[in-house]
Amino acid sequence: MQPLSRQIGLKPTLRQMMIVILWSAFLCAAVRALFKISVLGYRIDFDCMMVPILGAAIPMPLLAILFWVFDRPGPVRGWYCACCMAAMSVLAATLFLLQDPICFTLTGRASLSFPMSPIVAAVCAISGAKHLQALWPKRCSGCGRQAVIAVGRLAQQGPGAVTNTAQHGWCAICGATYEREGLSSWHPKAVKEI
Repeated sequence: MQPLSRQIGLKPTLRQMMIVILWSAFLCAAVRALFKISVLGYRIDFDCMMVPILGAAIPMPLLAILFWVFDRPGPVRGWYCACCMAAMSVLAATLFLLQDPICFTLTGRASLSFPMSPIVAAVCAISGAKHLQALWPKRCSGCGRQAVIAVGRLAQQGPGAVTNTAQHGWCAICGATYEREGLSSWHPKAVKEI
């Protein structure tokens, strides 16, 4: 059996790694600015409330925007942007779950938003798990690599209503196309290009 790194076919390109480096620089500058204008570092209980809110709302959407602006158009760019939004849910769930224990450890009392933090964490964890389940690359029957990703396409559902369906898949290695119903397994299509 091949190691996992060889089985998964979606490897980041140099351009995508440079986008992540740019994102890291933006985040460092943002954290420094938050301390400078006293949004963070003023009171511990206020910081315990603000870090999960800012940590959930800023980093991953910023990375998705940077991918959308600087990466090459195509299915992989859309997949990376969707992964950023799924990671936002997982990050938010983690930060909101840790908010009250950390605040209690540092100050001796629960955070200012105590009853809501665990509820928000549970909702974010459930939605993040469902999102990751839909996004996780599946195995391609053609090349054998785990590189089949969902490709969003717009479909008309009636007058003026447009929905994004994730019922079409594409292998990032060999270019084979797939179809599925709901979140069931992918079935190959006869056409080889999108």
